[in-house]
Amino acid sequence: MQPKVTASRDSVDVIVDVKIKAGPQIREICEILQQRVRDSMLSGLGITQVRYVEVNVCKIIGHTEPNLKSMSDEDL
Repeated sequence: MQPKVTASRDSVDVIVDVKIKAGPQIREICEILQQRVRDSMLSGLGITQVRYVEVNVCKIIGHTEPNLKSMSDEDL
């Protein structure tokens, strides 16, 4: 996760680049992450005026399948 914070006169903007695991709940994860960033800005730094939090999904990491050629019959 690589956050970029831009401060203006009366608010703060946060852009976060993330890598996320593949799955049906990507949107929900991004919404939760946005809220956690807002909460962290408030509790950790006391910043209440967060104008927006943008979550950019840079990469979606898929589930890797086991290589069946390298597995022996005992592994199956």
